[in-house]
Amino acid sequence: MITLSPPSVILLRFAKLVAAGLLPLVLAVAMGAYVTHQVAGGAGIKAMLVGCAVAMLGNWMGALPVAMVSGRAARDGGLAALMGTALRFLAALVLTPALALTGWVDVAPFVIWVAISYLAILIGETIMLVRMVQAEQGTRG
Repeated sequence: MITLSPPSVILLRFAKLVAAGLLPLVLAVAMGAYVTHQVAGGAGIKAMLVGCAVAMLGNWMGALPVAMVSGRAARDGGLAALMGTALRFLAALVLTPALALTGWVDVAPFVIWVAISYLAILIGETIMLVRMVQAEQGTRG
């Protein structure tokens, strides 16, 4: 049985994971906004922002299981990480083609920015998860 953490711990972990994904995303957008505007114009910027929103929604969904489990059992943490990965991927897999097919956004920059955002967030969140696991192992001694 999976052991859940208290609500205050869940909120703190969730906030850390979301913030850890947000920083590299903001850096990616800052570096790529000019190029996206030059290549695709205003429609490209709109597509970029929607692509980032899809990746952030996936980040929020993926962070929930990880934030909810107690750090006491390694098996629980591994299962939560797999659940989070599946939820993140599912969000991207469902939302990307759905939004691309609506015609509401320019497809090429949208799909490119979903991929860039997804990877940027994943890098930041992975670094935070490694730090969280190391901190928990350090406290267990």
